[in-house]
Amino acid sequence: HMGPDDTHGQQPPSPLAGGAEAEGALPLLAPDLCVYERYLSVYGRRVGYPGGGEVAFDVVGHPRCAFRFVTVFPWDRERKEVTLVREFAQGPNASVWSLPTGGFSEAAHGALGEGGLLAAARAELAEEA
Repeated sequence: HMGPDDTHGQQPPSPLAGGAEAEGALPLLAPDLCVYERYLSVYGRRVGYPGGGEVAFDVVGHPRCAFRFVTVFPWDRERKEVTLVREFAQGPNASVWSLPTGGFSEAAHGALGEGGLLAAARAELAEEA
């Protein structure tokens, strides 16, 4: 947990707030609170469930991407196999096998409904090649 000096005394606005209006979204019981910010950000979130239940979540991601990502599942139909990439992962501090995954940004890839996800997936595959 970071102290107030680690975020320079400021609470950045949550890039997640717009999701409260999304179809199927649960009601937010309080504004999202940024508890850590550097390469990744961690936001504390409290939501209400139908019937009165409340749950606290930690939301982790990249605010620059509005917490949106693409994951590519490169399936070879003829061989019936998937291609994975081997890359360094900070969590285990080791090289791991994974699916190509990258951040989605409307500024870099275009609007979601206008080919933006496909553009982000292509950019991620080009980066991994």
